[in-house]
Parts: sequence; structure tokens; C-alpha cells
Amino acid sequence: MADMISTMTVLNNTDHMAEAEKLKPTLDVLDAAAYLNLSKYTVINRIKEGKLKAYKEGIRWRIKRNWLLEYQENISSGGFKRNP
Repeated sequence: MADMISTMTVLNNTDHMAEAEKLKPTLDVLDAAAYLNLSKYTVINRIKEGKLKAYKEGIRWRIKRNWLLEYQENISSGGFKRNP
């Protein structure tokens, strides 16, 4: 059973890595929201809270691919705590 779970984990990580490689080098809020399966408002809030790195280009937020992947890793490793 443990072998089956570790095999599934490896397959899921491989699928996730392949999906991450398809991302553009720089994403907008809508792209990031779609990738993270969040609303655009949640992504903007995470940027304003300083949890997700981003920069402004004119009036639009831009997020580098590696920043998005770092954010996702922090979430999956429990790096961010929810507010009480």
C-alpha cells in the first residue's frame, strides 16, 4: 500500500511539474488565479498581504512564474498560517 501511495505521489508531482513548465514566464492575476484555482480577488489580497510576490506594470499586477511556484510551495508545506 505504501508503494502505491509513493508511486501516486511521484506521478502527481510529475504532472504538476509538467503543468508548471507550461506557465508563461510572467503571469497576470487571472492566469495566477486559474493556476492556483483561486479567485482573482484572493490573488490580489495575497499580493497586498505580502504573501505572493508581484510587481505593478502600469495598473496591472504581474507575477513571475518562479514567484508563483514559491507561493504554491509555501502553501503546500504549511508556510503560511491563516489569520485567527
